Amino acid sequence: MAQAEYALLRAVDALLDGDLTMQFAVELEDDFSAKSKELAHAEWWQTKHSVDSARELKDGDLEFWKTISIWLRTRSPSESTRFFFLTTASCGDQSALRHLRAEDRDPGAAADGLDAARENSGSALMAERSQEWLNLTPAQRVEFLDLVEVVFDAPQADELHEELVRRVRPCFGPRFSSAGATALSGWWLNRVRTHLMSFWNDSHKYIDLLDMELEMDAIRNRLRDDDLPIAVDIGELPVSGEDRNFVIQLRLIALLDERVALCVQDHNRAFFNRSYWQRESLVRVGELEAYDDRLKTAWKRHFLPATMSTHKAAESDEDMVCAAARDRYLALESSQLPRIRHGVSEEFIATGSLHILADRLEVGWHPEWFARLRGVLTDAVNPEAGVA
Repeated sequence: MAQAEYALLRAVDALLDGDLTMQFAVELEDDFSAKSKELAHAEWWQTKHSVDSARELKDGDLEFWKTISIWLRTRSPSESTRFFFLTTASCGDQSALRHLRAEDRDPGAAADGLDAARENSGSALMAERSQEWLNLTPAQRVEFLDLVEVVFDAPQADELHEELVRRVRPCFGPRFSSAGATALSGWWLNRVRTHLMSFWNDSHKYIDLLDMELEMDAIRNRLRDDDLPIAVDIGELPVSGEDRNFVIQLRLIALLDERVALCVQDHNRAFFNRSYWQRESLVRVGELEAYDDRLKTAWKRHFLPATMSTHKAAESDEDMVCAAARDRYLALESSQLPRIRHGVSEEFIATGSLHILADRLEVGWHPEWFARLRGVLTDAVNPEAGVA
């Protein structure tokens, strides 16, 4: 997904430049592309990421020749398109490609250098990938290269977040630039996922820069004392499932599988955001612990027995115990649970935080949850436990 993150950097640059008519696509015309709504101009971006930080891009680089071959074959003469080759490689002092950087450009010298590299190659792949180039006249080659820009020394994948933080600093300020970047990145990658899925139904929903501007405004508005921004984790990977304490607790009350899956999702999303708030210092010292205490109070109101007699009566029938516990759990889940801050209205924060507490064995749903979980944990530590 590095190309999606490079696309985000380009989108932020376009936003800061005030070019709000731009729309973005990933894996459509190129690794990513951008175009104005009125099709006045377009950009195609090919990205080449290498873990070799010492790599130099040579004039005879076969990936570069493959890229210009594709550009020449698929470009639309009716669109004013500029082509970008973004690479983490550096530029050699004698490389003809240095003439295709943003500054000190000389497409004629670049064309001469590329012709020399092709003639000296002797590679069958080079012969194949330079066919489109050879179909152009010398003047047409220079004209084409005038539309091409090579971006050297692009950030490595592990540097992209810091680069995004730097670029969005004017939008979120120095205190919240990292938190804002994380929230924006999550939103963007989620939009990219929706955008890619739209290919299957031919709807091709481009990512509108105006939508990104609205999202950045919303994130900025939530960075205040009575609210917190919500970050999207596009991975949303399920926890390891049945072996987690909070899932075992849900199984003890025989909750429907589909509801357990929703609980796992709430747990993961709440865990991700709580970690995000702590990492970015968006919550005060002790704030999460105080919030957990309020949730535990809400849990007690639903789960502590009203009298000793009702408690003992319920213990007499396991099916009744499960049914009653399940009803109490569903009542708690649908009740008006405390919010960590007034503006945080996302329900999964509260329900997911309850599952985090259940995972820590600080709350439970079945009346005998602690004794039964202790037995499960003991068995896990001692595989021979219970064997005669």
